[in-house]
Amino acid sequence: MCNMTSAYKNLRECILTNPLGISLLPKKIRRLVDSYFPFSTGIEIECERIKQEYIHIEDYMNKIGVINFSSEPQEQRFRLCKGEAGIITLYKLCEYLTKYGRKNVESGIHYHIDCTPFFSSIQEDKGNGLWWILRELDRWKYKGRYNERSVSVNKANWVRIHSYHKTLEFRIGEMTFDYEVMIRRILHCQSIVKRVRKQYETGFVKPAAIETGQVMFNGLRLTDCDTYQCLVTIDNSYLF
Repeated sequence: MCNMTSAYKNLRECILTNPLGISLLPKKIRRLVDSYFPFSTGIEIECERIKQEYIHIEDYMNKIGVINFSSEPQEQRFRLCKGEAGIITLYKLCEYLTKYGRKNVESGIHYHIDCTPFFSSIQEDKGNGLWWILRELDRWKYKGRYNERSVSVNKANWVRIHSYHKTLEFRIGEMTFDYEVMIRRILHCQSIVKRVRKQYETGFVKPAAIETGQVMFNGLRLTDCDTYQCLVTIDNSYLF
């Protein structure tokens, strides 16, 4: 038991600081990585175009496992696969950005979490059942003024229901190239979306007057809006 506890701690340490060490862990522990990072993730960094004089960007992105890459003068976009491979790609991407990137300290990062298998349910509900995400994101201590504290199909919100990409777009990430900061944000987003998936699988419904009304869950009336949080746990232990 002691050895297993130590292995879990080592896995957590690897994920948060240097995922290249994950391959050295026992297979039973290593298999848990996919549960931390179960969805493909897109990253939009609002920064200047990456310097290209030292390396051919497209070739390098393919080499480190980036699925898609696009670059505009003021925004760089990357898509990572799910699981251990996606985490390692993020680590190598952050190394690259630290060396060659140009930060825009007055802007930030958007994280897209893939919701394709259950996105139609999110669209049908119009995001009305996702009010609780805002309470989770309050932990990020967003200080910007551009994005409104809401979940909507509209662009300038903390969370955008993105119909083109079939993602939930978390739009309040701080500007950083630091791996530990980015992986903690993404792990939180992944955990939130796991709850979203479970929410629509189990039939949770939010009535129109949620703040003053009552919540129905599989026919059970819940008078406390926070009660739903016990149904699907979010791991916040990796937050700063």
